[in-house]
Parts: sequence; C-alpha cells; structure tokens
Amino acid sequence: GSAFLPQFSAEKGWSQEPMQWFLLGQSDADLDLRLRNAKFGRVPIERAEARLKVRDGVLEAPEIEIAAMGGEVMVSLQAEGGKLTPVFNLSARFTDLKLAQFFATFYGQPFVEADARGTFEARGRGRSAMEMIASLSGTANVETNAGQLSFLALPEMEDLTKRATPQLVSDFERGLGVFTLRDGRFETGAAEIVFAPPQEEGKLSARLNLISRQLDLTFDLANKRRSQMLEFSLQGDVAAPKLKIEKPEPFPPQEVGQGPAISVTN
Repeated sequence: GSAFLPQFSAEKGWSQEPMQWFLLGQSDADLDLRLRNAKFGRVPIERAEARLKVRDGVLEAPEIEIAAMGGEVMVSLQAEGGKLTPVFNLSARFTDLKLAQFFATFYGQPFVEADARGTFEARGRGRSAMEMIASLSGTANVETNAGQLSFLALPEMEDLTKRATPQLVSDFERGLGVFTLRDGRFETGAAEIVFAPPQEEGKLSARLNLISRQLDLTFDLANKRRSQMLEFSLQGDVAAPKLKIEKPEPFPPQEVGQGPAISVTN
C-alpha cells in the first residue's frame, strides 16, 4: 500500500510503523492530477481532478473534484509532513451519491435506494496509522431524498414485514442524520428516516470504532402498535457485519429475539 496512507491488517490491526510523510519536506512541487475510470480500494472512480501544491512540507489541495457512485464530491485537503508530526485537515461536500451503489459495492446488497447529499469534516494527527486513526475527530451531516428500504424485501424479512399490522412500508420520504467523530470513534448524534403517515419515523443509532473497526448499528421501525416494532441491527467487523432481526409479539413466540444472523458480504 501507499507509504502515505494508514495501513491495516486483520492480524495486527492498524500499523504502528511511522508513515512516510517526511517525504513531503524533501521537495516542493506543483501537480495536476487527472484520473478516469480508476479505483480507490473498492470504490470505482469515474473521474477525479485535483491541483496539488507542496511547499515546505505542507501539501495543499483546495479543490479535489471526484465523480463516483453516481454523485459528485468536492474535497479540500491540507496535510503537513516533513519534520513535523503528520497532521491533516479535510472537508468535503457531496451530492447525488447513490446509496444503493454504495451498499452494493461494500456489502453486495443495495440495502437502501436513495440519493444522498451532505458534508463531512475530519482532522487527525500522528506519526503512525494507529496514532492517526485514534486521533480522528470531525462531523458529518447527511440528508437523502425520497427512497426505499430495499432490505425489507430480502427473503429473510419479506414474510415478517408483511405480517405486521399495519403492513410496514419500504418507501420513505427522506432521511436525516448528524454524526460526530471523536478519538477515532464515529457515532450518530441524531438520525431518522421519515415515512408518510401513518408509518412513524424510523430511528437509526450507529457507533463505529475506527480503531478496532467494530460496527454497532441499530435501526428501529416504529409502529403505532408498540408490540410490532421491529429492530434491525448490523454488528461486528465493519468489513463483514452480521445482520440480525429482533421481532417481539405478536409474532410467533419461538421467533422472539431470534432473528437470523446473516453475512452481508458477497
């Protein structure tokens, strides 16, 4: 992998070896970057353009334009290396990102279909990947247009959702989320999915420990009949979490609290 990017292995976790950001201090440079039909990890990049400037160990890229997953991302990045402890500041705004494409890329299933827009800010400091990840802080705001909860149509859930009274609907009007990042831990401040009446809002709670890469995400589908509220959760390693379903009465007693755990990876 790149000497500049944090390295992770399943056996050892985040690397504690120094990242080679000292190389930023060895020369000044002005670069124009243009990519077409590339990949960044699993993410297909349709187009990326940036102008990079390196001066005295400081890299500045104030306008990185990326077309990916059906949307547009604008990024501003500043990173300091050279003789200094590596530090970076990043801000981004995105529009029209296809959530179905995002989930299909990482988990093999288009769990949610909607276009997302929002902002993201992050900063970190550290000589090694472990130090950098553990220092991460920032915020994110996400909003979606009308869409569909495609995961409700999975074979494991279809019969269950149809037996709810009134029947649960997969179409929603919009989604809203505010997230915080502190000390390498990403979690929801407030997040909900808004449905048309009479379906009540769905509440989302998520915690992602970027140090251990452990995800704990819960989505509650409320119902005016509280006994029929369903809870869906994704738990475990963020690269391969397990999907669980909690379903109280009046569903058959033997099913209570025993929703199947299934892998959401390919």
